[in-house]
Amino acid sequence: MSYYITNNKAEAEEYNTACTTAHGHNGSTTAQWATIRKHPTKELFAIQKGAVYSETMQLVDELDETWTVNDNEI
Repeated sequence: MSYYITNNKAEAEEYNTACTTAHGHNGSTTAQWATIRKHPTKELFAIQKGAVYSETMQLVDELDETWTVNDNEI
């Protein structure tokens, strides 16, 4: 599963909003596209890649093991 990574939580939230709209989530079953994850030891945020392309966030194929040390969802 691919993720976008950023050091800006607001950027991840904006991406989540854009993907929520693009994927047609209207709140009836799912209120938002994905859950933003915070890195347990760094000031980084990750969000699952969706239908919206981001030119500013880093795209990775998967999150490395450092993201699961203390699986923090925010």
